[in-house]
Amino acid sequence: MLVLALLACAIQRPPDVVFLIADDFGSYDLEHIDTPNLDRLAATGICFTRTYANIVCTPSRDSFLTGMWSNRFYENTCTLGTNTDFGVQNLGNILDAAGFETAFFGKWHLGQSPVASYRAAPHLWGFETARAWNTDGIRTACVTASLEALGMPTGTLGNYTLWPTIDDGIESLSTRHNTDAIVDAFQAWNQEPRGTDPRAAVVSFNTPHKPFYWPTSQGLEPPGATDRDKFEAMVRDMDRAIGKVLRSIPENAWVFFFGDNGTDNRARAPAQPAGKLKATTYEGGVRVPMIWRGPRILPGTSSDALVHVADILPTVMQLFHTGDPSALDGRSLVPLLMNPDAPSPHRYVYVGGRPSVGAFRQAVISHSGWKLQSDLSVAQVLTERLFDLTNDPDELLPIDPQTAPNPGLVAELRGVLADAEQRALR
Repeated sequence: MLVLALLACAIQRPPDVVFLIADDFGSYDLEHIDTPNLDRLAATGICFTRTYANIVCTPSRDSFLTGMWSNRFYENTCTLGTNTDFGVQNLGNILDAAGFETAFFGKWHLGQSPVASYRAAPHLWGFETARAWNTDGIRTACVTASLEALGMPTGTLGNYTLWPTIDDGIESLSTRHNTDAIVDAFQAWNQEPRGTDPRAAVVSFNTPHKPFYWPTSQGLEPPGATDRDKFEAMVRDMDRAIGKVLRSIPENAWVFFFGDNGTDNRARAPAQPAGKLKATTYEGGVRVPMIWRGPRILPGTSSDALVHVADILPTVMQLFHTGDPSALDGRSLVPLLMNPDAPSPHRYVYVGGRPSVGAFRQAVISHSGWKLQSDLSVAQVLTERLFDLTNDPDELLPIDPQTAPNPGLVAELRGVLADAEQRALR
């Protein structure tokens, strides 16, 4: 009955919705860096402690928008010419169909479209407004090309105060602090005159992705600051920006926060294992924080159910009675919102992506705590590892799948991997 009441409330009077994305921000980072605004968000909502995303930014953002484990976005998204997922069910057009005014702010990172200019990309996915957004990260070849086209010297590298911004299709050079520019653009849109329709916005931060720097909001940079020190300062600055967003929206608004993948190896903390972070399927690369707040969610709760960022879209579909989730990999988490001890809707979740051209890393994680990794190197050498996460959470004791004592489980996990890979590369 409580779940039905939650759904009825959402259908009759939809509140506003805000999605917050942190870049290269893993579960370890949330647990070890001071983030008072995210802590307050968790105190008023639910924290999913066993959330998975893909190994790098692009496939995770695709999963978020499409509700699928991972699609075609494995190569360099600056030159990718096969981005056609705007024609399928995705978050933007689902919310648009449900009567929301929709907007996107910040890092896009989903490639170009073969049928329209990349400057129109979020609009093609159903977002009516798209401001302070950029096609890629802050410092990439794609960004350098854009800066050169905007009149900067050849080889100019982007940074958090020099970056190409696109505002409703118009590209220009920005020297504003990127994090503040994204939040200010959101707040300006949110303060515009509105009708009776609810609003939904994605606020997608570039931070704390490299290049690492010391934000002015954090005072003077201490002598000898390491990349980890700067990374943590960037996280605290992001938390400050998130506080601005949260204070500018109604208390009954739905808020969905998550990280898109684990920590960059260059910013790892001493306690984090080298080589087992971003761009890998180890826990440090794919285990991410996820916090939701919304009407009738039990405040200050947590769930250790196995979930994935792909679950956001089917949850939105169920909350706002729109779309068809039957073909999605993701599953609605509405039952967990009212009962955090409810079982996971997944028997398995899949993670994957290309860390570099020619290489492919993927893994499947079972609800019972087993993980099968499958890494294909640039030289096309396949390596498999089996881990018992229940008894080996730090993944220090790999098991050879060929000699594992439970061959039936290994065969089942391999079957899940094969099916997910086939659909991902369709």
